[in-house]
Parts: sequence; C-alpha cells; structure tokens
Amino acid sequence: MSKKNQLTTTDYLAWPEYIKLTECLHKDHDVLGETYARVAVSTALRISDVLRLTWDMVLNRDHFIITEKKTKKTKRVDISEKNSKKYEELYALNGCPDTKELIFINKRSGKAYTKQYIDRLMKDWKEKYNIEVGNFSSHSFRKTFGRFVYNSMPNKTDAVIKLQGIFNHSNPQITLRYIGVRQEEITGIYGMIEA
Repeated sequence: MSKKNQLTTTDYLAWPEYIKLTECLHKDHDVLGETYARVAVSTALRISDVLRLTWDMVLNRDHFIITEKKTKKTKRVDISEKNSKKYEELYALNGCPDTKELIFINKRSGKAYTKQYIDRLMKDWKEKYNIEVGNFSSHSFRKTFGRFVYNSMPNKTDAVIKLQGIFNHSNPQITLRYIGVRQEEITGIYGMIEA
C-alpha cells in the first residue's frame, strides 16, 4: 500500500533483467509466467488488454486489431516473424488449447486471470529470481517494451514519436516520463551540483 501523498509508479525492467526473468520462468516450467511476460512485452498492451487476447489473435498472423479497454481506441498490433514463432512455441507449451480460448485463462475456473493475480505472481518472481527492479507489476512489461525501443533506436526523437503513437500518449513528454527518461535526466542534473 502506498503512503499518503507518496507517488508510486511501476518501473521498467532493464533488458538483461527481462531476459533473466524469461529464462528462469522457462527453466522452471512456469508456462503461465513465461507466456505472460513474453506476450505482454511483445504487444506493449496494458494488462486489461493482454488478458483479453485469444490464441487465434496471435497465431499465424502478422498483426491483430484490438479495441483498448481503457481508451476505447482501436489499435493495430504487429507481430514480427520472430514473435510469431515464439507464440507458436508458447501455444505448444500451453498444451495447444482451442485457438478461440483466452491465452490467460484459469483452467479450473474457466475465467481469465485477474490483474491482482498476475501482480502477485510478479511479486513472487521478483523475489524468487532476484530481479533487480523497483516497483514491479503487470504494467512493468509495457514500460520495458518502451524503454527497450528507446534504448535501441539511435534517433531518440524518432523513438519517442513512435512510442507516443504506440502508447497513445497525447505528447512526447508523457512518453519520456512513462519510460523513465525524465526522472533520470533530473537526477543527473542534481548530481552535477557540488554544494
């Protein structure tokens, strides 16, 4: 629980930490965990939209269309050839369920997993695998996607413009703040001062 007047936000995973997490989940045969981490990062969707995905939306396609739950905006999510192959592997690991079935469905209840359940799992992963990240929750993977894109593109202005479109942010400053760039820049400025 956050303290009164204290701002809490979800942090992104540094890419090596994300790779470490997915490798650990795979090694431990945590199929739900590995599937969630990989799908959430590769689609850059909010958890409310990730939990609504079905297998037929991601298998054997180069993209899918979704109406975002939060914004009610229609969004195209492209699927790279690499991710398409990864989705096929994850589908097999999940036992090749009916393709019309939700990807993240609790087999016992027949209902989609909840955000709260995924957040609890993530808290466990952070501790179990000693993942170096501050506030780690289901939203961390969306930010991880953004930070990876930002760090990978040489032209940072281009990166921010593209991410702004992907995230449906109203301006570039929101995108920079969202992926943690702004705070790092501010922290760097304070570090330059010698009192």
